[in-house]
Amino acid sequence: MGWPVEGWTLGEISGIVGGVESGGVGTQYLRPVPVDAADPEGVAFAESAAFLEIARDSGVGAVLIPPDAEYDRPCVRVPAPRLAFLALLSAYADRRPAALGVAETAIVSPDAVLEPGVTMGPGCVIGPGCRVGGGTVLGPHVTLVEDVRIGARCRIHAGTVIGADGFGFFWDGARHVKIPQVGGVLIGDDVEIGANCCIDRATCGDTMIGSGTKIDNLVQIGHNSRIGNHVVIAGCTAIAGSVTLGDGVVIGGLTAVSDHVNIGPGARIGGMTGVTKDVTEAGDYFGIPARPAREHMRILALTNRLRGLFDRVDRIEGSKQDRLD
Repeated sequence: MGWPVEGWTLGEISGIVGGVESGGVGTQYLRPVPVDAADPEGVAFAESAAFLEIARDSGVGAVLIPPDAEYDRPCVRVPAPRLAFLALLSAYADRRPAALGVAETAIVSPDAVLEPGVTMGPGCVIGPGCRVGGGTVLGPHVTLVEDVRIGARCRIHAGTVIGADGFGFFWDGARHVKIPQVGGVLIGDDVEIGANCCIDRATCGDTMIGSGTKIDNLVQIGHNSRIGNHVVIAGCTAIAGSVTLGDGVVIGGLTAVSDHVNIGPGARIGGMTGVTKDVTEAGDYFGIPARPAREHMRILALTNRLRGLFDRVDRIEGSKQDRLD
């Protein structure tokens, strides 16, 4: 990993994650690593016997393990190794040198407002009518085109474009006439948006992203869509215009949502799903078109039996024809 940090003793790691150390006296551990990393200075986690065996074979320095696990190498015993590893990751991230302030190569419109504590990477462009909340971090080459308002403590990763024109055209009988896009984008607090996403400005009013929402890389969100609070959208998803996602919705990767569709709070849409109609109830949905997951799995099971069914029909029809002859 790309920045120097001071090492931790196993006792110090135990203090960070709330566990009990065993072995590793005097050794300094420098970084969190995957369980299969051949890194004697690394710390991993293992929740099962299978992963503990991987740790033994890999030579990783120390492992966060369940309290009752059998392991004879340096370790920290914790009730929930995965959560403990999250705490270690956070502690490690806090040791990074902070890149604060606005890069010299950023371009900021004179009427844009940057609240205290904004960080802006090289090549960012902040257009007219934009406002960025305190503590928000914009990665390299993020572009806020126009009339974009972002809340506090957000993180926008490299290459994302927010506030470009929505895809609005009208066929007048002879050609596609552009519909002026004069709205904005409103993003709440504590939102994270991945690299190379596109969030379009509204035709009028605002495209909205609720507080606490997390958006993966390469996601398209169309004009006038309204994304609720604490929504999760995985990579390569395309959301058309005027879509509404309720609070807590989860969208799997490579999913497409048709325009003007409403997905209600608590719905979970599986990856590679095509949502063409409203989803009104919480639960799991999958397939093209989206159906309740159990229904879709039954359809898949029946589909796998079609070949045998056709063969049976062919035999029956053949037998009938023999009798007719």
